[in-house]
Amino acid sequence: MDLCVRAWKLRDKSEIGWDVRIALSAYGSFSSRAYLNAQRIRNRQMYFHNKIFETADAIVTPMTGVTAYALQDDALRTGELDYINAAAISRYSIAGNFLGLPAITVTVGYDRGGLPVGLQFIGRPWAEATLLHLAYAMQVSTTCISSRPHGHRAMSTFFLPLSAVVDVVVCAGSVL
Repeated sequence: MDLCVRAWKLRDKSEIGWDVRIALSAYGSFSSRAYLNAQRIRNRQMYFHNKIFETADAIVTPMTGVTAYALQDDALRTGELDYINAAAISRYSIAGNFLGLPAITVTVGYDRGGLPVGLQFIGRPWAEATLLHLAYAMQVSTTCISSRPHGHRAMSTFFLPLSAVVDVVVCAGSVL
C-alpha cells in the first residue's frame, strides 16, 4: 500500500478532488502493524456476521442514514468535504464494504421532498443470487406504491412498514 501512495504523490493531482487527496494522504500514514491490526478486526467482524448468516439469508438496513443533502457552495470547485453528512450517508454500507459482502439496494419510497428512500440487503459471501431474489420481491411488492408521480415530485410521504419487509423476505425465501 505504501508503494501505491508514494506513486500517487509523484503524479499530477490537478484533477483529483480535495476529499480524495486528504484520504490518500491519510492512508499513507498507516504502518504495517496498523494494517495487520485492521485485518484482525476485519476477521473478528466477519466471524460475527457469519454467525448472523447461520440463521438469516440477509441483513436488512436502510440504504443511507439520511436522504440527499444540499451541496456546499464551493463543492464543485474544492471537492465535497461535508464529512458529517457523508458519514450519515455511508453509515449502513461500511460493514459490507469493510467485509467485502455483497449488497443490493432497492428504492422503497420517497420522502416529503421527493427524494428516494432505499432499503439495502447485505448477504453472505457469494450469495448474490439470493440478494437478487430479495430485491426483486421487494421491488415487485412496492412498485405500485413507490413509483414517482409525473413531474418527479412525491405527492406524499411513503414509509414501508416493517411487516411488509418481513413478508417480502419470507416470500422471497420460499421461491429460492
